[in-house]
Amino acid sequence: MTVPPAALAPEMQAALRQEGFQALCPLAGGQQQVWLVRWRGRLAVVKVRQRAFCRRLIKEAHWLRWAAGQGLPVPRLLAELGNEHFHALMLAPVPADRRPRSPSTYLQALIPLHQRPAAAGWGPLRADLLPRWPQADAALQWYLQRLKALAPAQERTIANELQTSWPAAKTVHIHGDLHRGNFRGRVILDWESVALADSADEAARLALAGGWSQPWRWLGLNQHHPRWRGAWLRSLIESASYPGPRRHRAWALLTAAR
Repeated sequence: MTVPPAALAPEMQAALRQEGFQALCPLAGGQQQVWLVRWRGRLAVVKVRQRAFCRRLIKEAHWLRWAAGQGLPVPRLLAELGNEHFHALMLAPVPADRRPRSPSTYLQALIPLHQRPAAAGWGPLRADLLPRWPQADAALQWYLQRLKALAPAQERTIANELQTSWPAAKTVHIHGDLHRGNFRGRVILDWESVALADSADEAARLALAGGWSQPWRWLGLNQHHPRWRGAWLRSLIESASYPGPRRHRAWALLTAAR
């Protein structure tokens, strides 16, 4: 497997060669490498991480299997491989499909996930499927702290609305990273961010990524409903806190709030 030396450690390269990979081209880099490869006579997409950083891949493999079992449109997981040096997911390539689809199409497809029973807590699920915050109140405090750091001038007004709207949230499982870059036709990609939150948060994050007006209607709400307002504010704060396709827009909307 021919890879840039800086991309994968030599022991990882050697281990992947032993698995019979023939690299064709890189698709993404960073802590997680994504390659189009030939493996056992077929094309595949491989996601690779060093063993010390493999929790996201373990989590994604779990949710891909679950989603496929529910009939959700996800990439087919061909194999999960690894040793003391690396962990890898082998996925069937998803054909390119540029036909426009409504954002509600993807939320409709995710209804089985949104209906999956959720335990107590809030936030991204770890590899052991426990949420980041075992208690929702701890999550609220995190949002309030991030709000103070991101938009101090708006803190008082937004914090009050965030707190009063919190009881309206309905905790379910969500995909956690819906945006156009994670769609290939009907197929929903990248299942490493599954979280406990409100399905309204899922809709808000998708709307924040662009291309969807009046997303609250999908939930049967209006834009002033506490459940929607809470989801929208949480999505602004969370998206402004981390790199990603929603970050700059989220920060601009958050700091412009009155």
